[in-house]
Amino acid sequence: MGQLQATGRGAPSVATVASTFVARGLPWVLCAAVLGSYLEVNGTAMSDLGRYAGYLAAAVALPGVLILRALVPSRRPWVEDVVLGTAVGMAAQLALLVLVVALGVSQLSWLRWWPALVVLPVLLVPRLRRRCLSTGSAAARAAQAPGWWHWGVAGACLVAGAGAVRAFLESPLPPGEGVYYVDLPWHLALVHAATRSVPLEVPQVAGTTVEYHWFADGDMAAASVVSGVPEAVVLLRLWPTAVVVTGLLLVAVLARALSGTWAAGVVAAWIFAVLRGVQVLPAHFAQGPIVLASPSHGYVAVMTAGAMVVIVWALRGQRIGWGGWLLLVALLAGAGGSKPAALPTLLCGAALTSAMSLLVHRRWDRVKAPAMVLLACAALLPLTAIFLSGSDSETSVRLFDFIRWHPTLRDVLSAGSGSSLLPAGVADLGVRSLQILGLGLLAVAFPHVGLHFGAAGFALRSVRADPVAWFVAGTIAASFAAFLIVSHPAFSQVYFVRLALVHGAAVLAWILVGAARRAPAPQARRVGLVAAGALVGAALAWLTARLAPTLDLAERSSVVAWRSAFLWSMMVFVGGLGLIAGALLLAGRRQRQLQRSAAAVLAGALVLGAPAYAVRDGALDAAGDALRGTRVDAVEKPRVSNEIPLPAGGGAAMHWLDLNTPRDAVVATNRHCSRGTVAKGCVSNLYLVSGLGGRQAVLESWAYVSVSGGPSGPSPYPERLAANDALFTDPTPEGFERMKQEHGLGWLVADATATPVSPRITEFATPRFSAGTITVYEVR
Repeated sequence: MGQLQATGRGAPSVATVASTFVARGLPWVLCAAVLGSYLEVNGTAMSDLGRYAGYLAAAVALPGVLILRALVPSRRPWVEDVVLGTAVGMAAQLALLVLVVALGVSQLSWLRWWPALVVLPVLLVPRLRRRCLSTGSAAARAAQAPGWWHWGVAGACLVAGAGAVRAFLESPLPPGEGVYYVDLPWHLALVHAATRSVPLEVPQVAGTTVEYHWFADGDMAAASVVSGVPEAVVLLRLWPTAVVVTGLLLVAVLARALSGTWAAGVVAAWIFAVLRGVQVLPAHFAQGPIVLASPSHGYVAVMTAGAMVVIVWALRGQRIGWGGWLLLVALLAGAGGSKPAALPTLLCGAALTSAMSLLVHRRWDRVKAPAMVLLACAALLPLTAIFLSGSDSETSVRLFDFIRWHPTLRDVLSAGSGSSLLPAGVADLGVRSLQILGLGLLAVAFPHVGLHFGAAGFALRSVRADPVAWFVAGTIAASFAAFLIVSHPAFSQVYFVRLALVHGAAVLAWILVGAARRAPAPQARRVGLVAAGALVGAALAWLTARLAPTLDLAERSSVVAWRSAFLWSMMVFVGGLGLIAGALLLAGRRQRQLQRSAAAVLAGALVLGAPAYAVRDGALDAAGDALRGTRVDAVEKPRVSNEIPLPAGGGAAMHWLDLNTPRDAVVATNRHCSRGTVAKGCVSNLYLVSGLGGRQAVLESWAYVSVSGGPSGPSPYPERLAANDALFTDPTPEGFERMKQEHGLGWLVADATATPVSPRITEFATPRFSAGTITVYEVR
């Protein structure tokens, strides 16, 4: 479909060009147009949309594709080069930003010309030009993605992208007023910090170093510098959508690398976009692959999926050369610098693959590739742990800590003290505790039963001989094991599972395609078996939901009631699937075709049908709003959890501060709490000056500082806090001079509702802007 047919003069006919565009170009034009319109109608300037789109094409995808082709000569369809090249471009751009800022280059706008460092050598050096601009082999050209792949994946991109847009529309763009999810202004502060110094200086505490996986914030900083789009617009509108779509496309490419078929890419894309596991139990712990409120997770999804593609190439015996290994190290470094969960799980997968390759094949040449991956992960892990993982200082080993975070099962936890290894309520390991643990493990494991079904494939010799199968099994098993044994005060261990589900979407598609391939031909029959399985799975999920018992308020604290509800749901759902499994078992060795048909039906039920039933409650609503061009204020707004309200005039004042002060200005503020004052006790997690204002603060808040005792604890900088607040309550020449000498103080942001503001402050600083309860002063 879409093959160009030459006219007599060697040029493609108009009809051929038109049909090719309809098959391969139109779906992406429509997807971009709908998402762009949805952003524009909800307040994103069309100029920002245009600049950001141009930036993605010319400053990320283009140089990334050229770097990819220079390092690993192309034998691939062009769509795979573009998708993987985008991830490569993101990694290269971040590395250059770090270099430029670390060298102290004052004019960051020079970074806008970084693509020329890649494009010019390609154009001027004949060998590079042939390597990077070649159309590839005839086989590669013939293996281009079919038109239905473009339409299917573009549709999934529209759904996932619209969901990302809608999730952030509650957060107002400056100078708007409103509320923000607590982490977003903090990430915005890190975006600004990444343009000032490397290593990053904690934006809320001058003179201290950031110990956090900040690469996602660095990528947004580079995006703002290169595109010219304001940092807040990048974080709150454009970057989340771009990263989610890029991650989805990489998962689709990974699915094809795993399975060798384009159909797996479409399946993986839709699993990534809308499915959240088999949610038939009365209390489940189903997770999605992307946490939209966590920019670092979006970035690690892109870097990890890109690294997984290269790893699959290497493990399958493709010659990637030294350039491929260099590319893999860059992507692994990007992953390790964006989430601490990435490298340990990939390392476990590489270790298992190395061991099994040696055990099965007993040949060094079959162990070389997984050993190289293992070495790369092992070398990068301590570096990222030392320099980028300060946020993990309160992480500990505690078995099954997730139970106390479960929204329903935690109701059955009895009072009592915990132990160093077990949480309160189950530490005694009595009968009741063991039942709670069993329910909790079932709630975690059962939604992902499709992945467990894939483990049955290891009964086949061909699967056992495939190092990629061992690698993905090792990474996914390590992710779930870490989730069960790691404890974090903010439940960050859940990111291990979330990250596994990113490439887990591609693995599920691989499982489905593998089961269908083994079913009897012809192709239409295989598709029919999978479709029948999907209908059976959806019907069983619907039946389970209709027949499941409803627990009243009193029963929600009863282990017996929960156990009965679990058993009833399992009996209905598993019993129905057991009919199919029974047919598979009774078929006998002489009826392999029936066995394989039953396996295809079962795969369709577990991978597509049962999970699809759970998305009936509105997963497609955002795409519908995007297609209709609905304004967010015309519908029920997304609910903001853990919200931070702005003080009156805060949005306008911080917008003025961002536009009218030097990028390296240092600001003192008397507002340290999201609500209330320090004297009365507060939660110190307000990022007004450092986030929305985009400037370095002497001392703003201390919730996410490594030495902090928590957001509600006392300040770990009591002397600095006293000297800082004295500038507002009891200003003196000595106080201002000290702040100038120690921190380079140049501006003040005073909130009349935080602490008393002395009228004598005008002796040392000139009022420059005022809005609501906020006044901005310039220190004389």
